[in-house]
Amino acid sequence: MLPPSQYMKRHVAYTIIILIALMTHGLLLLNDGHYVDGWPFYTQLVERNWDLLSSMLIRNGLPGHVFIHWLMDYFPGLIFKYKMVAFLSILLTAILVYKICIESKLLSRWESLLIALISLTYPAFQVSVITIMTVNLVCYFSFILATYLAICSGRISGVVGHSLHGCSVVLFFLSFSINSLLVFYFGFLFFLLIHEQRFKRCTLKQAFIQFLPRRLDFLLLPFAFWIVRELFFPRYGVYAAYNRFQLSPTTLIVNSGRFFVDAIYGQLNDALVMLLQQPALALLLLMAVYWAYVTFKMDSIPSSDSQLDPHALLTFGIVLLVLGIVPYVVVGKGPSLHGYETRHALLVGLPMALILTGTVRLIFSQGETGLSKPALAVLATLVMAFSLTVIDNYFAWQARWVKDRSIMVNLSHVSDFKRMSIFWVDDQFQFQGALDYAPYDWSSMFKQVWGGESRVGLNQQFFTRADQVWVDALFNLSELDPAGCQAILNIKRGRLASPDAWKLALHYLFLKFLKPEEMTQFLEGITRVHVEPISAPDAVNCRT
Repeated sequence: MLPPSQYMKRHVAYTIIILIALMTHGLLLLNDGHYVDGWPFYTQLVERNWDLLSSMLIRNGLPGHVFIHWLMDYFPGLIFKYKMVAFLSILLTAILVYKICIESKLLSRWESLLIALISLTYPAFQVSVITIMTVNLVCYFSFILATYLAICSGRISGVVGHSLHGCSVVLFFLSFSINSLLVFYFGFLFFLLIHEQRFKRCTLKQAFIQFLPRRLDFLLLPFAFWIVRELFFPRYGVYAAYNRFQLSPTTLIVNSGRFFVDAIYGQLNDALVMLLQQPALALLLLMAVYWAYVTFKMDSIPSSDSQLDPHALLTFGIVLLVLGIVPYVVVGKGPSLHGYETRHALLVGLPMALILTGTVRLIFSQGETGLSKPALAVLATLVMAFSLTVIDNYFAWQARWVKDRSIMVNLSHVSDFKRMSIFWVDDQFQFQGALDYAPYDWSSMFKQVWGGESRVGLNQQFFTRADQVWVDALFNLSELDPAGCQAILNIKRGRLASPDAWKLALHYLFLKFLKPEEMTQFLEGITRVHVEPISAPDAVNCRT
């Protein structure tokens, strides 16, 4: 049995990952909000409209999503279970990234840990709070778990090895429900080839010759998935043209630029700005990291030939980044700096962890087999900066939910306007990081307040006519009359609303858990809502 001190040193990496995950993503577990696609998804869960939900997912060619939601339905509760599964997926993905790095014997323990922590905290994907995005996180976790099992199966013979291999194939297949992983998967194949080459200590050509027959199922798997999906679960109906290739040079350049401007440069810039804005907290966190380094110093793998050259690490990170970007760019999609469109940056975190670690090693650790202390300090600083940015994003989403709850409370006091069909939203109270409102955000809120599915909110920045909205029961719009009565919905900051998202969210959470009897009065003072009916030429069915 190991002495307590050695046991702690052996397991300190997992402890650090768990603590950083709780610090960075713990607010996800406290978030009780509904946003964008998550709003109509919530209302369908409440009403148990499983036929409607499964039909939508099947029409979109996503039977794997149906399976995951079906499993989730066996657990109690509605929203919290999705937030818990999202958090566990994020945490376990980071742990597996660490274990894969260790298992590869290409990186030191501190390098492996920092790669895991950067992938855990990199802030490009900001929609973990949206319940319907939980499936994306589960699929990504399944992909990383499949990668780990595939690596382990290569060094274990017999029934156990074959079982791990089979589980890996199944998990990869299920993870491909997120179609971008089909392309990202080729980075895994290359990594597995390099891993087996080093394990067998042979040339790359010899490794490939041995790899081809032994791992043929891995090579054929993405093509098999694509064929099965196109034959048995093709997209149809309103989703028939969804994610079609858009290969015009302009589209490719613009969306590639969105990745580099918003998912890379913008996130790095925001993180460094956040670090400067919260120096006391950042210093406290860095001191904790230094204490962990001194107290639980983990040994690096000693032999120099087991250390991956920083140029190779940087190159592999760039290749993986390209593989994570291409599947979105070729279908005309790109991320935004904040908000719902950051869902397209799901695969950016891990490549950026490799790129940043390789770059820092190249600058600060030349001629050394592992990380130098300056390199460790720089990477730890980046982890803290990213972590603070993620926390800021969670506070922004929570503050937006406080605002949305306030709007619903105040709308409940003006029920005379529930006869309106179209509300042109003039929102003068917004938070950076949670800006996106879809028409079905508003239709779901109106349904929550007044019942029925006959109302929608539209932003004149994106809509010029009421009949442009997509009328569908899935989005709580089954009864909408685009030619019905119209009004302007003006939203302003109330007297109790702090302009600081952190303060507003913390005040709300304090009341929620400790003084719930004061919540209604608090929410009434967060927004000022004014509804003004208007005449419109296309409101031909309006009867005042």
